[in-house]
Amino acid sequence: MLEYKEYPIYRKEIIKYIDTIIPQSSNNILVLGDKIYGLEYKWSKDFANRKVTNLDLVYKDWIYISDNNPELELPLEKASFDTIIFYHGLERSLDPDRLILQLRKSLTSDGKFIFITFNSSHFYSLSQIMANELIDIKDGALKENHIQHFSYPQIKYLFEDTGLKIEHENLYSIKDDSLASRQLLRITENPHIMSLSMIFICNKIETFPFIENVYL
Repeated sequence: MLEYKEYPIYRKEIIKYIDTIIPQSSNNILVLGDKIYGLEYKWSKDFANRKVTNLDLVYKDWIYISDNNPELELPLEKASFDTIIFYHGLERSLDPDRLILQLRKSLTSDGKFIFITFNSSHFYSLSQIMANELIDIKDGALKENHIQHFSYPQIKYLFEDTGLKIEHENLYSIKDDSLASRQLLRITENPHIMSLSMIFICNKIETFPFIENVYL
């Protein structure tokens, strides 16, 4: 299965890819989700003025932010980050909408949100569900600490609901020409079934209705 072979390759390649899409001008970066192994050290060598903040170290309860926990607020200054990276952070959030809306306040007006999120409708995730192999999953969309799961349409709806505009998107796909994958593609008619994860660079819409003057 993918879990023991391709996931380590994916992790190495996606870290390299993150490095290529971070704006050279980014000096204050917030990261939430999984660790970006190696990048913080590399950036400290390449960019003297670049500061990287891990949200887990600032506020470990960020995963519990939700409409049901209105007392939880991120202790972050307004417009204090020019880049916010969700490295499989959406999957750990109790309420992704509420979390993004709070983080909007901490992003500069011309800042970037970068989302790297597993595709829950990927062939291997669907195979695990069909085989009822949902215990002790080490990585991927169905990883044990992932309480949220996103398909391509679902994550685009999330961006619309939170006032984000997609500037660039990419899909991390794995080729699989097995009979099972071909059958699932035919049955589901899902063009993203071979996409393991989704990468989006987003801007916030300043005049987004319902949250203007609240979450800008």
